[in-house]
Amino acid sequence: MGEGSSPQDLLQTYRETVAKIDHVITNSKTMREERKEKLQNQRKVTPEESPSEIGEPVQPQPVFNLELPELRDSDIVNIAMVTSRDYSGASPSCWLRIRENRLTSSNFHAVLSALSRGTFPPSLFKTLMSEYYMRNTDVSKGLSGKKRKAVTAYESEYGEVIPSGVWLDRSGVLGASVTGLLPDGKGILDVRCLYKYQDVDDITTILELNDKNFHLRFGGVEEGEGVTLNRDHRLFHQVQGALALSGRSYCHVVTYTHRILHVYRLEREDTWAEYNLPLLRDFYRTHLFPKLCGKWGLDNVVKDLKQINEPLSEV
Repeated sequence: MGEGSSPQDLLQTYRETVAKIDHVITNSKTMREERKEKLQNQRKVTPEESPSEIGEPVQPQPVFNLELPELRDSDIVNIAMVTSRDYSGASPSCWLRIRENRLTSSNFHAVLSALSRGTFPPSLFKTLMSEYYMRNTDVSKGLSGKKRKAVTAYESEYGEVIPSGVWLDRSGVLGASVTGLLPDGKGILDVRCLYKYQDVDDITTILELNDKNFHLRFGGVEEGEGVTLNRDHRLFHQVQGALALSGRSYCHVVTYTHRILHVYRLEREDTWAEYNLPLLRDFYRTHLFPKLCGKWGLDNVVKDLKQINEPLSEV
């Protein structure tokens, strides 16, 4: 710029320079935003894309529909009788076979706990599915020696126990194993054989240890301050499930060692079944059934679930 430039010329030159700088800044900002948006779009995961490999499409997950007829009372009672471990007409594997591809009461606690947390870790399904599809498993149908001794000891003091087996829910997807029925038509029997405390002389000594993993505990004032079932133990949900599916009103929970025979009476809670059975059925259909089908195939799983009317003694 010449020495004779007027103040007006200098001002005009300054304005033009500022305008050019603003233009460069604006363009640069726009380009950065465009690049950022493009990168974000590339990283978006759609239902058809794998979350582990961003942008790489995978096959959509298959949908497994489950349609089963509601079980009749006669079917449920017949299965419970035929799957009894002491039923002479049953094959050694029929008790296992009727449990295949179903959610059974021994796992109700684990599922309900997962539902309350709202999380379903892989370890949960590993536990659930390890019990299924056991047709080739060589397992004796008889009660274990200790359980048989416990039942005999109970019968000598309280009376006869009628052998029982697996009771199914009307939906056909839930089941519960029952050790025995009581002859009054209202009660069932559940046996807990202690190994950890097998040399302890009385149940009170065990309870005084405050073992959180033990199925019994001392009750509070509202519970009469006596011995009661630990509601946080998996046995609570297991027995409530067995009561609901068998239609009985109470359970004698037998705690047994060669030195102890303790009987606790647990009453059925109708509110437990009203609230939890729908949750368990929905969990099976929504979460467990698709995984079973993915592993064993839809046809095999449905075949097992529908195989209740065939002679189980020939399975």
